[in-house]
Amino acid sequence: MKSIAILALLFIAVSGEDLDGTSLDLKALFDLHKDLDGDVDVELKLVKKGIVSIPIPCIESPSGLHLGSCSYKLEEIVTKYAYFLCPDYFPEGQSCSFPLKAGQYGGEISGIVLPDIPPSISNLAKGTIHGTLSVTRNGEEVFCINGDLKMTN
Repeated sequence: MKSIAILALLFIAVSGEDLDGTSLDLKALFDLHKDLDGDVDVELKLVKKGIVSIPIPCIESPSGLHLGSCSYKLEEIVTKYAYFLCPDYFPEGQSCSFPLKAGQYGGEISGIVLPDIPPSISNLAKGTIHGTLSVTRNGEEVFCINGDLKMTN
């Protein structure tokens, strides 16, 4: 798939104590070089690394939050979470709707409370997780990042 890279990650940091019943702090800043419209898909793929790598499936939590390797429509994310995202994490002049205008998105989110995670999932998540986040517009990749996250008790 050809990448046209109109989105750049400038900074990301996650801090917290554990996966279950804790609160996390997230700092992230993205630079969108061009307006983003059309059919935009966001895909997260997670794999538990080990002697045998195990793909982590997309699972819906009792609260309706999807965890694991999931796919989303960016327009649905913006619409569903507009009450939270806007105006704090959108650039000045960007309405809280899709399409997205060029500019810097993000900031610091403190006290993200994770839902109760079943032991089967939290045990699977402990260790090293390899993740790939990709964004495609009309079938063309516009952003991709991957890395490892070490999860402990």
